[in-house]
Amino acid sequence: MPEQTKEEYVQLLTEIMNLWTDAPEMAIHSIIETPGTVVAHLSNKVKTSIGVEMIRESMFVFRITADEDGALKITQIDDFTDTKSQNDWFKAIAEAKAKRERPSLCAG
Repeated sequence: MPEQTKEEYVQLLTEIMNLWTDAPEMAIHSIIETPGTVVAHLSNKVKTSIGVEMIRESMFVFRITADEDGALKITQIDDFTDTKSQNDWFKAIAEAKAKRERPSLCAG
């Protein structure tokens, strides 16, 4: 995947999310809690209107602190995603979109 600005990446994700046919199906594989930190190992499956399905695996690290009232607040989230499968999915989306937009040779 070529280098992109934040705006270009947000635009790409918005276009892809508009292809989703349903909300992602999420699976929680493990949760690890320690004082001030929660780590979650997740995967989700997304189906699109152009027939491309993605399964994405991620690790999230949530940093948590208590405010003056003792209420817990998430202060930082780090996301580690399987970028190879994500990039393969972006490529499959682009190929499927190009195939749909290509004029048919059999059209009369």
